[in-house]
Amino acid sequence: MTGSRKPAAFRVEPQPAASAGSPREGDNTSRPDRKPRALDTAVVMPAEIDIFDEPDTIAAEPPPATAPRRRSILGRLLIGSLGVLAALAIGLWTDALIRTLFERAEWRPMLEAGLLGWQLRASIEVSHDGQKTSRCTTPPKDLL
Repeated sequence: MTGSRKPAAFRVEPQPAASAGSPREGDNTSRPDRKPRALDTAVVMPAEIDIFDEPDTIAAEPPPATAPRRRSILGRLLIGSLGVLAALAIGLWTDALIRTLFERAEWRPMLEAGLLGWQLRASIEVSHDGQKTSRCTTPPKDLL
C-alpha cells in the first residue's frame, strides 16, 4: 500500500421507484408460476407416539434436591497436612540431590537441576492435558 492515495467519497443515488407495469431486473413476477420439483419426493409420516403429548412427562415432578455430603473438619485437616508434608519432603529430597551432585562435579548439578525443572513442567502439562474434556478440532478461519 502506498501512503499517497487520498480517501475518496462518492454519492449513491437512490434508484427510481419502478412502475407497476414494468418488472425490475431480478424480479420473478414476469415469469409464469411453476410447480416446485424438489418437493415431490418428500413424504411426511406422523409418528405413532408423540412424546410431547404424554401427560405424565409434563406433570412429573423433578427429583428432590439432595444436600451435599458434609466432610469432617478433621479429614480436611488431615489431607491438608499430608499435602504440606509431601511438599516439604519433595523440597528436601531435591535439596539433598543437588548437594550430592555438587560434591561430585561442579557443572553437573546445574544441568541436572534444569532437567529436573523441565521434567516437572512436562509432568504438569501432561496432568493438565488429561483433565481437558474437549479439544477444538476445527482449524482457524484464516487457514480455511
